Amino acid sequence: MNVNTTFLLRAKLQKHIAECNDLLKVLERCSELGEVPIEHKLIMKKIVDLTNYKNSHAVMSRNENSRFLELMNSIPSVAIQGYNKNREVIYWNKACEDIYGYTAEEAIGQTIESLIIPEKMRDSVVGHITDWYENGNVIPAGELILDTKDKAPVYVFSSHIMLGEGTEQPEMFCVDVDLSEVAQLKVENESLEKKAHIDQLTGAYNRQYLETVIENKFNDMKSGGKELSLIMFDIDHFKKINDSHGHDVGDASLKQLSILVKASIQEDDMLIRWGERSLC
Repeated sequence: MNVNTTFLLRAKLQKHIAECNDLLKVLERCSELGEVPIEHKLIMKKIVDLTNYKNSHAVMSRNENSRFLELMNSIPSVAIQGYNKNREVIYWNKACEDIYGYTAEEAIGQTIESLIIPEKMRDSVVGHITDWYENGNVIPAGELILDTKDKAPVYVFSSHIMLGEGTEQPEMFCVDVDLSEVAQLKVENESLEKKAHIDQLTGAYNRQYLETVIENKFNDMKSGGKELSLIMFDIDHFKKINDSHGHDVGDASLKQLSILVKASIQEDDMLIRWGERSLC
């Protein structure tokens, strides 16, 4: 800042201070007289108009904030929280109560890490929030597994916005979409897929699974130089076991053989039931 700029700023500030002093003198004079002198009525009108303007805009701002909060409270399955610079809750909508289990009264004033952040994530979360407040490094949106009041896991997609960034009182808002139903469907689909590829008697993979992966295994062997071995075996005289002792004993024999083989092979090896009595 050069000398000329400093001089101009100083002159404007002095002029503003002088105008404020003049207004104070007018108000004091009106208080003493109990009325507004004719020569001051124009000045007083400007003061009243300015006050009314500011008040009307304050009311509009409050109304807009109220409508905004009502809208946020009405959105189901979208939990919206607001936090101050100390990571303390300043806003907690109805969906937060439904998803996380804390009422607004319980949550307000508590820190984010003490409410919904799993213990193993707390240091990292606090660090990222502090970094955003202090250095402006935005926290990216993404899927998270957070805690409920009962410490049960809840799956959400969380995005974030900072209001008042760069001011003395910035506020971070988190918008969390409940993914619990999606996560449950994913688990169920994985379970169904696993059941479709597992032999129910032995717990080994079934022939259908081998047919779906064997081509990829051969391709990996050819392109990556990986070794691949396929060993097939069965139980001698298995039909005699069934005929002499019954199918229950035969089934028990297959189960026991599968247990012994699983205990003997490496973790990335696969045991597959190829046929009635054949394994590989």
